[in-house]
Amino acid sequence: MSMQHIMQRRYVAWNEIFTPAQVEHMALMMGGDLRGFFRFAKECLTRAATLPDAVLPLPNKVLQDAENHLRRDLLPIAAEDEAWLRKIAASKNPELESIRELPRLARFFDTSLVLNYRNAEDWYDVHPLLRYGTGDTPI
Repeated sequence: MSMQHIMQRRYVAWNEIFTPAQVEHMALMMGGDLRGFFRFAKECLTRAATLPDAVLPLPNKVLQDAENHLRRDLLPIAAEDEAWLRKIAASKNPELESIRELPRLARFFDTSLVLNYRNAEDWYDVHPLLRYGTGDTPI
C-alpha cells in the first residue's frame, strides 16, 4: 500500500495540500515509520497555518522547514553514539559488542535514532533524517 493511498484513506483531498512527490519525500525521510510520517505532515500543516498567504499545494520550503525541525529533535548526538551509529549504518546490524551496551541500543530505538526493518530477516539503519540532510548532519 502506498503512502498516497494511506493519505487518501485519511483525507480524500490530500493532493490539494501535498504533491505526490512531497508525500513520497516525507515517507522516505521518515524511514517508513507511519507515526513519524503523520507527525511530519502535522508539522507541515502547522507551519503552513502561519503563512501570510494560503498557497496550495504547500511550497517545498514548508516541508524543508518541518524536516529541519524534526531533524533537530534527534540532535545533538554524542561522539561515541555517532561512532556506533556509523557502524550500524554501514553494516545494517545492531553492532552490540556487549550486553552492558543493551540499554544504550534500546535508547537508540526508543528515540528513533535507529530503525528496525524486516525483509525476510531483520536489519537496522540510522534514521534517514540523520543520513540525508543539509550537510551538517552527523551520520
